[in-house]
Amino acid sequence: MDHDQCAGSGLERGDGDQLTMERVFYFSGYRMTVFDWDDTRLIGSQDFRPDEAGFVDFEYLLEHSAEMPARLLIDMIEEDFRREEIPHVNPFDRRALISRLIDRHYRDEVYSHARVIGRGDIGRRDDTVLLSALTNTALISPWLERLEAHEVRLSGIWSLPLLSDRLLKPIIRGGPADHVLMVSRQVRSALRNSYFNNGRLMLSRQAKFDKGMWDRNDFEGVIENLERGTVEIYNFLLNQRLLESSDHLNVYCIMHDEQLEDARELSHDRENIHYRFVSLEELIKHFGMQNCDGEGADTLFAFLCTRTNSLRDHYAAPEQKRSYYKYLTNRIVSQVTEFGTLACLTSAVLLALNSLELNQREQFLEHGRTQLIQQFTHRYGPSGEILVDSPFIRAAVEQVDTIAADADISPHGFFVPLGRVLGKPEFQFVALDGLEWEKYDPAALAQLIRVYERDLMGDSASASGQRQDFDAEISEPPPGGRRAIMRLSGEIAEVGSSYRTATGQMQRLVTALESLDEVERVFLLETTIDMRENARFSDRVGRVDEGALEEKSNRFELMIVLEQLNA
Repeated sequence: MDHDQCAGSGLERGDGDQLTMERVFYFSGYRMTVFDWDDTRLIGSQDFRPDEAGFVDFEYLLEHSAEMPARLLIDMIEEDFRREEIPHVNPFDRRALISRLIDRHYRDEVYSHARVIGRGDIGRRDDTVLLSALTNTALISPWLERLEAHEVRLSGIWSLPLLSDRLLKPIIRGGPADHVLMVSRQVRSALRNSYFNNGRLMLSRQAKFDKGMWDRNDFEGVIENLERGTVEIYNFLLNQRLLESSDHLNVYCIMHDEQLEDARELSHDRENIHYRFVSLEELIKHFGMQNCDGEGADTLFAFLCTRTNSLRDHYAAPEQKRSYYKYLTNRIVSQVTEFGTLACLTSAVLLALNSLELNQREQFLEHGRTQLIQQFTHRYGPSGEILVDSPFIRAAVEQVDTIAADADISPHGFFVPLGRVLGKPEFQFVALDGLEWEKYDPAALAQLIRVYERDLMGDSASASGQRQDFDAEISEPPPGGRRAIMRLSGEIAEVGSSYRTATGQMQRLVTALESLDEVERVFLLETTIDMRENARFSDRVGRVDEGALEEKSNRFELMIVLEQLNA
């Protein structure tokens, strides 16, 4: 492939990085197709084969095209689906039950997923769980290795069948919706068949067939193959008791406009199998997709992938999304939105990252704490002083109480005031690329602060005879519960500024952060400028304000000690 063509969509490195631009890597089990989107507009697409030339071209694309958030969409025949029933319990216990199911069925698989798809109507009304896993990761591994090597901002890995429910309403349009078989063709040599029961995906498979029939325009053979495969699925659903003999299977086939008339003429409904053919072009128009003339169903699903929540994918591990989280942190915390603050983006992204989970855990911790206290009082209250195990049980109750209180200490409440500071024009030189959140016991935090104070004082304190023993143990820990700190790291963007200018900028940033009501102290842990009093504006080797900041020497790290909650 011509490398000028490979950079393809016209997005050269450094051109983009706009909020509306996104890349979808679509993997069919054999080749990789890259779709670049600007909101609803398709900028371009390219195919890459899994051979030496294909990998070279793929790496060239990653190296030279504009950086943007990306998603990986999987449509492999080696994706397994199965259903299981579990008792209807609280979310914490449900998570443990699902974890055991995944361990039982997919212990050796790297990528697995589970979702609760419904609840029984009779008996104890168990939950139905749909499990899925990629069973041949060797096919996708070469591509993933290259994405990681080029630090692609991968927000997640999505399964095409698990996204298919987004097409149900547009294809049904008032038709029967209780037992639906959706048939689409993304791969030349296969059809994707996904079965839905009352809107819930129950199973999906990719059925192989002779791709030459499409190439030879043997449409009669295509329809015969479709009908034969549908009968096999219908019988399987009967055997699995997903269908009753009196039920109808409603088959919705997605095809191009020019194929619809022939398909309707050649297909034959059976007593319990009814066929309907849906225009791919009409679906593309329904979703407002632009510049998609002549595109296939793979383009439609790639677009649907961009419409999903970027924080809720199916298969990616947290470490695979590290570059994306780094990108989010830098964009959300350091840039001002059109509304003038970061409140909107903070709510949309960072709160989604932690608030929901923290709040949910806090509720169940409170529920568990109440139950433990009640059981302790009921069973051990009258004889608590004489029972040998009473202290241990009481300690367990107190520990749960501590954990519940600790759930109140979460980072999202600090993002808005932090954004107000970093959003000011005078601090646009700050480019964040890291954010960490840590909690300490009061004594440990006090000791950590003393260590940093000693380091910042440097030799000036010892030279004046005023050096204290900052490593001395604290006899009485400060009162209160656990404390939180936030570490921010990044770069001074204005390479070329003088040391005096950079020092003044960093000092003003520290002062502005310390002025926040939520902040107790701010420490500049790492900087190219020596901030100690006796160093003035010299760097680490004592050079005094000569020249400008050098490239790759403008790193910094801040530690922000937050005020105690409800202090």
